[in-house]
Amino acid sequence: MERRVHSVKMPSGFKCVMICIFWVVLVIGFLLFSRHLIWQPVYRSLVRETHHQVRNPLPTIDNRPLLVMGILSTENGALRDAQRSTWLSTIHMLRDQLPFRIIHKFLLDRPTNDTIIENDRYNDIVFLNDTRSGWAVKFGYKLYVWYKYIYENYPDTLLAAKLDDDVFLCVPQLLKRLDELKSTKLHYGWKHYGNTVKAIDEAFVVIGKDLLDRIVKREYCVKVSSTCNDTIGLVDRNYAGWSMGFWLRIYDDVDFQPDNDRIIMVKNHTLDFEKRVLKNIKPGFCSKYVINHKSSAQVMKQLHVYNNISDAVTGSIFSGDIVRKLLPIPSLTKHHNAFAIMDKTPVCDNWAVVTTINYPSNAVKNMASFPNWCLVIVADTKTPPESIYLSEIEMTSNASKIIKYLSVKEQTILYPLLSEIIPLNSFGRKNIGYMYAIHHKAKLIWDFDDDNDGTVDLNDFKGLFPYVTVCNVSHDILLNPYPYFGVTETRTWPRGFPLQYIKNKETLPKLCN
Repeated sequence: MERRVHSVKMPSGFKCVMICIFWVVLVIGFLLFSRHLIWQPVYRSLVRETHHQVRNPLPTIDNRPLLVMGILSTENGALRDAQRSTWLSTIHMLRDQLPFRIIHKFLLDRPTNDTIIENDRYNDIVFLNDTRSGWAVKFGYKLYVWYKYIYENYPDTLLAAKLDDDVFLCVPQLLKRLDELKSTKLHYGWKHYGNTVKAIDEAFVVIGKDLLDRIVKREYCVKVSSTCNDTIGLVDRNYAGWSMGFWLRIYDDVDFQPDNDRIIMVKNHTLDFEKRVLKNIKPGFCSKYVINHKSSAQVMKQLHVYNNISDAVTGSIFSGDIVRKLLPIPSLTKHHNAFAIMDKTPVCDNWAVVTTINYPSNAVKNMASFPNWCLVIVADTKTPPESIYLSEIEMTSNASKIIKYLSVKEQTILYPLLSEIIPLNSFGRKNIGYMYAIHHKAKLIWDFDDDNDGTVDLNDFKGLFPYVTVCNVSHDILLNPYPYFGVTETRTWPRGFPLQYIKNKETLPKLCN
């Protein structure tokens, strides 16, 4: 008997619904099963990220006024390289210590392949896109274009400067001078004599924000016409400084500040041009002047050496001249013991001395690892606290048993005379470290900077230092004792010793017979 099987045909829509339900259940099941493997780690990561962001302090706001400098230059980059490697490098090095935030740009008429490559490297060139070139050809227009660039790109500018690429600036001396004179209506530089118009030479000219705003809002014109004159417009007289004098003479509130006594300005049409340029290039230049015009690349490098600015020095090169005498201060002559107080640190034959405001560098860590040396760290106001600093040194098994963190408070207690005379935030605080080492019976002192790694082998010092007696009477105010310290293969001199005297035998101490 034949059995027939009857099949019921499922509607196609119902089949689709069932397939969808199946996949939804499968996905939900997978997510529930894997939440510990995927979602919780992601969630924890997000929590950690949020927590990390909350802990980060907000960026500090730099409230120093902004100074924007434009340096008119040519296609030849030799002078630009000289400025970058001299006074511009000093600005970069001291950028956190200067009274201004500073932005500089070199101003070129138009781009070339070489200057485009140069700008890719330094990112400090602005192309004025001006086809006119040559000496004193529409310099007024170029000045106007530069001022418009500042107005549009740096609206918070307080002072706008324009200078030539053959100018050397004494940093930080010039910026201190501008800080003294700064105002929104300042007009500063070297004044041309004998003119009815107050004209500042374009080699270096600074104006304040209010004057900048007034200039860019007026119409520029090539020459006087029926539609443009000195009252309503900006007539270009080719020379930028001369043009500026006419642009500003309609205002009676300009803060005109010529500084001819501090600026060396030399015109190249004089017969003794080269002689006049070199006449003032000598040590101590930046203690008297703030700007030198007509500087070759070599002159800039020489002035940079004479200015002698480094990470640890913030003034002019030491000249040896007596500039002032200190009268006795009552607080230094009373209420102090004749001998410094002795702390509980054991004495040591060999002391290394360093002063720093940074966390322990490799140089400090290496010095701390030498077994036969004791180390004194002379702290300053910006140095990390003692507990944090010492924990970062990463002591090794060969580490010195004596590592002394000499806090500012301890310096004041142990050596009140020195602490009162030597200013804080000064490299000179290292002298207190020398006294500490001598006080703790040092026979040898290793003086090093925290950014200079070195090796110390006591065997190198054996037999090098015979005792000598130096006559007390000195015929010179400069004295360089370092040639007697055992180094014969090169000249040595103390930090700050005038470089022009390092070969002068008259500065060597006289030995008694």
